[in-house]
Amino acid sequence: MIFGLKILCLVLLFFGGASPLHADWPGAWGLTQLGEALAEAPEGRVAFTETRTVSYLDAPITLSGYVLRQGDRIEKHIVSPMQESIVIDGTTVQVDTAEGEHHRFDINDHGLIKGLAMALKATLTGDLNGLDNQFDVTLSGADSGWQLHLVPLDDSVRKSLPGLTLAGAEGIVETIEIEGENGDTSIMTLQHSVP
Repeated sequence: MIFGLKILCLVLLFFGGASPLHADWPGAWGLTQLGEALAEAPEGRVAFTETRTVSYLDAPITLSGYVLRQGDRIEKHIVSPMQESIVIDGTTVQVDTAEGEHHRFDINDHGLIKGLAMALKATLTGDLNGLDNQFDVTLSGADSGWQLHLVPLDDSVRKSLPGLTLAGAEGIVETIEIEGENGDTSIMTLQHSVP
């Protein structure tokens, strides 16, 4: 499940707007305004700290590194406590593990990852309303502090992924929390630099 959570975090960062954006929205705040802000997120590099709690481990694992987003390609590099990378380039995923293993596969061959990528691509295009085809979508808060909670509609997906929450302010995603099987969690905090 840890491998799946890594890929899931990377897909979320890629399709969820991992770079900072500051904007002003007159009037109401909702999915449309959030989608517009996330869709305009510029490419770039964002540092992160990720804490994983896994049911079979005695203590949480804390990882740090950076995500680099360029066009249709995103790279997640873990630099501490080990070195590992995950690259999504179009529909191709390459994983280089700390143990020296190299995995390469097509995202279309993995239903959970493909479903998430397709659903979250709506974020990149600014159409968050499209998420409701695959998720129960709840947006709470205001532009100054919001949470987008997604619960998969498909029972088989929900078994592995009970839910995920993106939180931030305006067009900046600050945290991504992924709920996994057996109470496993991954909480990624993004450290954006101010433009």
